[in-house]
Amino acid sequence: MSKIDANIAPNEREYQDNVLKIFHDLNYTYLGNWMYAKGATKRSDGEKNAPIVWQRLETFLRQKRECNDFQLEQIRQQLYAKINLPDAKPNTLTQVNCDLYSTAFQYGLKAKPSEPETEKDILLFDFDNYQNNDFAIAEEVSYIDAHTGSGSRPDLVVYVNGIALAVIELKSCMVSFEEAVNQNLSNERSLIPSFFTTVQFTIAASQNAGFKYGTILTPSKFWCFWKKDKQEIGKKLSDTEAFKEFFAKDVFMTLFRYGVICDGGTKKVMRPHQLHALKAAMPRLEKKQSGVIWHSQGSGKSLTMVWLAQYIKDRFPNPRVIVLTDRTELDIQIKNGFYETGETPAQAKSGNNLLELLSGAEHWLICSLIHKFGRHIDYKTGEMVVGKDDVPIRLDKYLEDLRKIIAQQYPNGFNVKGDNIFVFVDECHRTQGGKLHEAMREILGKEVMLIGFTGTPLLKDQKKNAYEDFAKTSEVKFGTFIHKYLHKEAVDDKVILDLQYEARDVEQQISSKDKLDKKKDDITKGLTQERKEKIEDRWATLEKVYSSKERIERIGYSIINDVESGMLKYDWCNAMLVAGDIYSAYKYYEFFQNICSDTILKDRCAVVTSYNPSDNDLRKQKVSAEAESRNQFKNKMANQSFADAGVKNSADYEKRAKDLFKRKPSVMKLLIVVDKLLTGFDAPSATYLYIDKEMKDHTLFQALCRVNRLGVNVED
Repeated sequence: MSKIDANIAPNEREYQDNVLKIFHDLNYTYLGNWMYAKGATKRSDGEKNAPIVWQRLETFLRQKRECNDFQLEQIRQQLYAKINLPDAKPNTLTQVNCDLYSTAFQYGLKAKPSEPETEKDILLFDFDNYQNNDFAIAEEVSYIDAHTGSGSRPDLVVYVNGIALAVIELKSCMVSFEEAVNQNLSNERSLIPSFFTTVQFTIAASQNAGFKYGTILTPSKFWCFWKKDKQEIGKKLSDTEAFKEFFAKDVFMTLFRYGVICDGGTKKVMRPHQLHALKAAMPRLEKKQSGVIWHSQGSGKSLTMVWLAQYIKDRFPNPRVIVLTDRTELDIQIKNGFYETGETPAQAKSGNNLLELLSGAEHWLICSLIHKFGRHIDYKTGEMVVGKDDVPIRLDKYLEDLRKIIAQQYPNGFNVKGDNIFVFVDECHRTQGGKLHEAMREILGKEVMLIGFTGTPLLKDQKKNAYEDFAKTSEVKFGTFIHKYLHKEAVDDKVILDLQYEARDVEQQISSKDKLDKKKDDITKGLTQERKEKIEDRWATLEKVYSSKERIERIGYSIINDVESGMLKYDWCNAMLVAGDIYSAYKYYEFFQNICSDTILKDRCAVVTSYNPSDNDLRKQKVSAEAESRNQFKNKMANQSFADAGVKNSADYEKRAKDLFKRKPSVMKLLIVVDKLLTGFDAPSATYLYIDKEMKDHTLFQALCRVNRLGVNVED
């Protein structure tokens, strides 16, 4: 099948031949050994190696697309213009590659059959029948880059219809496949970047050690093993098994067609569990059979959502996809996530705007809070109320109100446009058991398909048998599970890290309690029982205040100790502190900024909560002196935090704090939070998490997932 190459070690030569045999068994055409002779710039047959083998692409276009010479020349000129790399910068390679994929590879090129005729779309691949494509492989593909002047020789290159889609680097059992990863990255970044303009997959394999894949410029830590669906935890496919699975024509072409994306300027491809979820969803989508995708926190649910939406857009006539969540920040993040991948979703600004978007046909993709579906009449005030799920009103009456309100706005009848309507519900373990869910079904109709996404399928009132309870609930609200990828699987795949925690007990009472008790006894000595009880009640409040103050200081000094001598001393480490409420969060901020004698965290911490200070905080009706003091304190410290950061409002303050926390952790070492930033795919990751708050079930798990991304730890 191949000639012996003196430049390849015998054991590597044998391994490469074994891999080539796998491709032979998969019915790939062997193109030959394309190595240049020493000092040569062409093969012995006079041809130059390139990312496009025009003769094979031309044959496909003539036979499968019935293109004539006039069309072929137009396609050739357009294609070679698209793969032209202006310079050798990595960002340029990404831009050219992403543009090529999202235009020519996805939707083909336009060409006229003759000068007077109109242009026609010419697809470069057959995505309806994968077997109609020309699958081929070449080995030892020498290439000299015009920009860098350097040359390199990828071990194997996979061509489909003459276009290089995958580059494979092999290593013998004596060498780690990490060297194969590094070889790919070196080729892309500095040696032969021009060759990778068309390449969608980069593969590294080591004999009997494994098979990993990524795409162009994927950092080595994000390359992943290929695996089967529902593969046993702890078991890895051999490199031979992985080659057979990955390069099976239907799998490879499905991954190529639906599993590649440019996300905010970074090229990404599906991980195995994301492809398996898409394939599991395909027959359910055809039948409009609702269900749940349960993928662990941190495993890429947001991108799975994007890929699934794009599949629907491509496969279904006149589609509508509505993406729902229950928190404003998540709604914004989801919208921005779609924008980053090239989509332009409409975001519902109000309940009325949501109805306008649904009844219009301009936007196929809509993002909204689920609360915008719910509206009813408050019979005490006679006014319309929006977004309430727990109102004390029977469901039938609630829906009757909703129908009347919509009928008033749409006297000629309300109708959701779209022939195929799909609803994605993010964090579907929340807000889906009550009236808002039923209001959504009332407005959208019963024929839509609901797909729930969750990483923590627990309900607030569950105590036992959580998995079984959720499964039962999902059958009622969404349907059976479409696909599952659990926390332990994600940890085993090194998609996320397992959690390490340390319990730190902090006394709830002040250390000088004995002295205070003696002082109390002296004060109450000789008083009547009634007077004594009143003083003791006040004393308990005083004791609580002092205990809280000392507790915050103890925890604060514990964190400072970690910054001075623990892992947090490193510039790349950061931490989040979860406080019990907003008042406590600002108490911590006051301690680090104003009170603590050790200023190591001064100007390196921030409070990010939903609180927005206003003059109303200072004018609220007095409930008690203590309550008024808390409002005043929050207002004062929030405004101080803005001044400390040099900004004027909470939006700018939060943006600055998050940006520094993500990009310059040495400058923003600690974020103090309550609920905000603990959920959502855009929430920042941290090295450490300190929890000074009662948390349980899915809320606790989602918070912990801020610190189980690659390269982080957790402290409790």
